[in-house]
Amino acid sequence: MKSFIPVLLIAASVVPASAQGVPKLDYRSTCKATPAVGMDRAATVAACLADEENARKALPPVWAKSSKSSRAACVAETSQGGLPSYVELLTCLQSNLVEKAR
Repeated sequence: MKSFIPVLLIAASVVPASAQGVPKLDYRSTCKATPAVGMDRAATVAACLADEENARKALPPVWAKSSKSSRAACVAETSQGGLPSYVELLTCLQSNLVEKAR
């Protein structure tokens, strides 16, 4: 029985993100990499952080309604290039839900 527990823990750690809850994204690095456009640097980063936090809070119900394949595709799409974004993830999932409803 003792050997079963480590196997179970290893199996649980390799479950794809799409099968788990909403992924944790490091959007702070994304915001820090965003170039200032029409605002000073601090205002740009602050606005980006606020947008990302609002999207993170709005994501759970959309995530729950989305298919596993949509989740996986959107997570992959919105994490490319090392700049993950809850805003992009939310938009991608919402777009997929609209397309599915048509």
